[in-house]
Amino acid sequence: MDLVNSTKPERHRSGNWKGSENGGLDELSDDVVIKILSQMNVKEAARMSVLAHRWRYLWRFVNGTLKFDSWETTIAIADVRKKEKFLAWVNAVVKHHQGQCIEGMVIRSDMREKDFEHNGSSIACAVDDLVYFAMNKQVQRLKLMLLFTSMYPFPDLKKLLSSYSLGFGSPFYRLRDLRLVHVNVEDEVIHYFLASCPNLEKLHIDYSSITENIKVVDPPSLRVLYIRSCSKLQCLEISASIVSLTFGGEENSLVLKRVPNLCELTIDDGICISFVLQPKQHSSYSAQLEKLILDFRLVNRVYNIPIVASPDLPQLCSLKRLEVQVHTEGALLRPLVIFGRCRVAVSCYKCCKCYEIRT
Repeated sequence: MDLVNSTKPERHRSGNWKGSENGGLDELSDDVVIKILSQMNVKEAARMSVLAHRWRYLWRFVNGTLKFDSWETTIAIADVRKKEKFLAWVNAVVKHHQGQCIEGMVIRSDMREKDFEHNGSSIACAVDDLVYFAMNKQVQRLKLMLLFTSMYPFPDLKKLLSSYSLGFGSPFYRLRDLRLVHVNVEDEVIHYFLASCPNLEKLHIDYSSITENIKVVDPPSLRVLYIRSCSKLQCLEISASIVSLTFGGEENSLVLKRVPNLCELTIDDGICISFVLQPKQHSSYSAQLEKLILDFRLVNRVYNIPIVASPDLPQLCSLKRLEVQVHTEGALLRPLVIFGRCRVAVSCYKCCKCYEIRT
């Protein structure tokens, strides 16, 4: 499939379907075809060119979600040349896409940069190019899930600003959903997203080894916040109207100053114990929680939690569902506690069983 030598075909006007050689597909207008192709991932859209000659290059104008997923590719293909072919295909899509904007971009890869050292190319640089491309296409949803030999560093703020070429608005102005997994992202970049992306509704950061201090202060649209497995995180301070929070970190690193709309909370380890044993420390927001997930990640430890079940614990008076998740390897959690009148689901990930208890 030729991804390079072409310009946009002339706009086709719908005409008489009678006598069409391919069931009238050639008679569809470009706008209609582009809307159809935009419902597919970019590879499927490119393959659709076999249906009608005029469709051959219209995939370049799709405005849906561009998905670059090398996980399945690299599991089945160990040959370096085929990996390079995949990378070249990604670069061709970025180079020749001519649409003004895209709805989303998903980048999933576990390719190792050392696989490309022999010709000087770099997976990390390719991911940088995809991030800049998404930014200049006014992306609304950006998801990076990367398992490289070393952590991929998300471009710093200076690089982002210098790579913005639209000349109006600000980088990622239309961004609504940002998910970074196994990506090192600096505090300054996170604060930029929170302060300069007025449409940002969801922020998900998982496994960043350089993130240290995050202040979430009244971002206008943020509703869902996920911060987990950031090994150097010292403080997450929140004063915002978020609805859902997932947090994993040290007990004293979470500071909830003002969260009037928080109704779903997921916490793990140290904060779980604090929530159970020291409920008064969480009384400023616990009364409004409707869903609570306690995620105990236990490795060769014993947690004794002396709680007496009560039907009307005041700090959890709005609770409708409690989930207790236990990730255990030779550890023991005892006893199992039920808070008030709520639906409880208990999952033990060592034995891969899920128990549901209704009270």
